[in-house]
Amino acid sequence: MVVILILPLVCVGPSHQISLTRLKPFASFITVPFLARDPKAIEIVQVILESILLRREKNMRDSSGKRIVELPAKEVTVDTLQFTPAEQKIYDTIYNTAKRNFDQLNAKGLVGKNYTHILAMLMK
Repeated sequence: MVVILILPLVCVGPSHQISLTRLKPFASFITVPFLARDPKAIEIVQVILESILLRREKNMRDSSGKRIVELPAKEVTVDTLQFTPAEQKIYDTIYNTAKRNFDQLNAKGLVGKNYTHILAMLMK
């Protein structure tokens, strides 16, 4: 299991920001155990985040039945664009490289184990 923890910055003044990792209690209580891959560190982070973050889903309603979050209707627009010959050449090169790598992983039965690598290839 891969866990990525992104810690926000804390504002301590009008234009001053300080990283949470620079606060000694935070570092000793969470950062050090987290970096040491202590399983308890994840539980601690989850407890802290659950207590300060509110989760709202679009179908949640208040006590009177009104939706808590009103969202506009989703609008999907698909624009088909034509590549210039130079852009098409770059696209084809990247596509063929990614396809070849995917086919090699697929032939070895490793697609499921390397999905993040495949996603990275697609994002290039």
